[in-house]
Amino acid sequence: MRYLIYLPIPKSITDLLDGEPDERIHPPRSGYHLTVWQINTDEEREKELANILKHIRIPRVTLEITGLKQFGRDGKCSQVLTVTLPFDLRRLHMLILEKL
Repeated sequence: MRYLIYLPIPKSITDLLDGEPDERIHPPRSGYHLTVWQINTDEEREKELANILKHIRIPRVTLEITGLKQFGRDGKCSQVLTVTLPFDLRRLHMLILEKL
């Protein structure tokens, strides 16, 4: 099963992303978020993974939006913001990899 590890983003940003309605553009099923990691694993490991992840802590991260990309699938368009990658966010990636 595919698991997505992500951080929610502030409502002030999601309000900007929603903008004018466009039937071709849809928010992700998981809502607007910052994807940190994606992992494919067995459902039996879900609780173990959740327990590992809930203990990982990093300082608050300030990101700068660097662009917007769009990906199309099944006639729909997903919007993806590109952001800077500060040290603490890279550290979060390393901690996840280390723990999993």
